Formats: sequence, structure tokens, C-alpha cells
Amino acid sequence: MGTRSTQWIHAASAFASNAKKQSGVVTTWSAANERLAANLGAIDAEVKRRLERYANDERFRIECTYKILVAQSRDVIPLRFNEAQMRLYKEYRWFRDHRMPVRIVICKARRAGLSTGVSALIYDDTTTHSNSKSLIVANEKNPSENVLGMYTRFWRESPEYFEVGGQRIGVRPPMPPEYNNNPPKDRLMFAPPLDSGIYVATARSIDAFLGYGFQNIHATEASRYLDGHDLFRSLYPTLSSLAHSALYIESTPNGQEGRGRWFYEQCMDAQARKDTQFGEMRLVFNLPILRLGGGLGSSESSGLAKTQTIVQTFTSSMTAIVTSVLPSGAMMVAGDQKLTINGVPQALHVTGIIRGEDIDNTDSVLSSLVANIDAKFSGIDTQERNKGILQKIIGFLFG
Repeated sequence: MGTRSTQWIHAASAFASNAKKQSGVVTTWSAANERLAANLGAIDAEVKRRLERYANDERFRIECTYKILVAQSRDVIPLRFNEAQMRLYKEYRWFRDHRMPVRIVICKARRAGLSTGVSALIYDDTTTHSNSKSLIVANEKNPSENVLGMYTRFWRESPEYFEVGGQRIGVRPPMPPEYNNNPPKDRLMFAPPLDSGIYVATARSIDAFLGYGFQNIHATEASRYLDGHDLFRSLYPTLSSLAHSALYIESTPNGQEGRGRWFYEQCMDAQARKDTQFGEMRLVFNLPILRLGGGLGSSESSGLAKTQTIVQTFTSSMTAIVTSVLPSGAMMVAGDQKLTINGVPQALHVTGIIRGEDIDNTDSVLSSLVANIDAKFSGIDTQERNKGILQKIIGFLFG
């Protein structure tokens, strides 16, 4: 397992404007950062504080340096952790703070940013620790390559170095010269002195990597593996057992049987905080799981014309999160919807129970399939006055 290479100290975002993408200026990261470390005393105290934070705080470093592609607009923007990514980072820090190997299972919705969050954590670890190897494994080739594309973008969009106090601090690790800064689709390699790499595999091609030793494994879309038990029986021994290693198993749900069974079992074990074959695991849930059958203008709501005029802001879907998993495998969920009634802001809070098999391929559940629904409004002096209207709304939502 590599150590943080010669105290590679990076500059904070305040200095990013001074970054210059110029080849061949910083000969080695270690030499540049040794010079910086030797002269920190001569640098402004605030600059020194930011540099030290950048060197030791993964989230600060990631948000200062890495960029992502926005799918809808195709814009490349700085990565700023959203709510789901913050939940992931909280669990990640729990393991790090307890000096335990990171073992996280992620049950997610599509486009929640959790695969991006995992990618950022693994890329950051691989590029700040020498002699590190990381693996991305999916059931098929394309998902693995798509994830590797995020890692490659982190690299391409990072400045080669920051200039601070007249000194240049290496940020983007060089690739082997034969790549000519154009890495292949199945790996991302970094030249010495870093000498680390990120590899892509599928469940069918994993045999080629069984002789490797990995510090990080990212098992993506794990509920689609043909046989997750068999795959990890072979793969898990390649992962370091040291405290610095990390295993992330992430996927959208795919039922409790068939291909989805192995991932379902990992979620249940992580929810129970059981001591599994992988050690103690923790679960990160991020599922938008309530979608109603129709909007206010549909045939289902034709009798609610009066309600439609009073409820001025309303949508036909609600985002909720899983708050716990019952012994039966059913999931407790909770969600909130903001709306306006007679000009007064209101909040509708809903709780209920869903089954994993009722989650459709858009990560949604029809309201008619939510059991034990409890729906309440909160607001100021409106409950009694609008009681009939509120009952109609709740009846429409969950009838």
C-alpha cells in the first residue's frame, strides 16, 4: 500500500486562477512539493492554512479541483457534493476516522450522483498515494468504461500545477509518455513517481486481474451481476485488508431474487451493520420512490376542480428516501412535498412501507402500492379552516 507521496501538497481553489496547463514545467511532483514544504514558513498564514487543508481534506481537495459533465447541458462544471454525495462522504469518513477499511453498499437512484461521488473518492485516493491500484467492475463493458470516463475527465480538467508564492505545485499526475496524454478505454495509468493505476473489468473478464492487489474496488450496477456470490468469491481476495482499502458496491435495485438477490443481501447486511465476509459494512440509501398515478389534470382528479384552483403549486410526483429496512425486506419510506394553499405555504409529509419488487425501472413506486400510508400537513393556522380541502388532496394522492 502506497503512502502519500512525499507530502504532495496541493493548493486551494483560491489559487486555481493561477494554474497554468503547461507541459514539462514541473519535472517531478515530489521535488516541487518538497521545496514548498521547506518554505511554508515564508508563505502567508491564510495561504498556508488552505494548503494544509487541501493536503489533508479529501472533500476540500475534490471540490477545489475536479470537474464533471452535466448530462443535460453538456457543460463541464466543478464538482460540488450534493446531498446524496454528502451522505456517502459521511459514511466514508466514519471508516477513515475509525481507521477501518471502507466497506460501503449504495442503493441508489439513477443520476443521483453517487457513482460520481465514489469515482471522485477513488480517483483522489489513487492519485495521492503511490503504488496504488484501483478496479472498476461492472456486469458489462460499457458501464465500466463510462465510469472510467469520469476518472479521465477528472484528470483532463485538472490544472497541471498551481503557482503559489512563486512556486509551482504539481496537481495533475503525468501519464506514461507512450500514452501521449490519450489513455486507453480500459485503464488510466500514472507514471513514476506516482506509479498508480485505475483498471476496468467486467464480471466475465475478471480472471485477468486475480493476480493483482487492489487498494480500491468499485463494483458498479452490482444488482445486474449474473452471479455476485461467485464473482466476489474470486475478486474479494485481491482487495487489501489494510485499513486504507475501500470497497464500494453500488447499484439501482433489481428485486430480491435472480440477479438482484446478491445485491439485495448486501444491502440487508449493511443495514443491519452485520460483520460480513467483507467486514463491517454501512449502507447509503438514495431512492426517489414515490410516483403518483396521475396529475391534477388527469381523469383521476376530474372531481377536484376546486382543489386545483386553491392548490397553486403541486406536482404529481414526490421524492422520498428509505429510512429503514424491516426484517421482511420491506422498506420504510418518508417524503415531503411543498405546496401553497390559499396563498399559505404548506408542507405535506408522507410515510409508508414499500416492497423492493414494486420499484419500477425508473426507480419509482406507484402510490397505490405504498402500504400503511400516513400523510400530514404542517402550516400556520390552516389545518381546521382547510380541513375538507386537505382531505381531498390526501385522498387524491393516496387513494
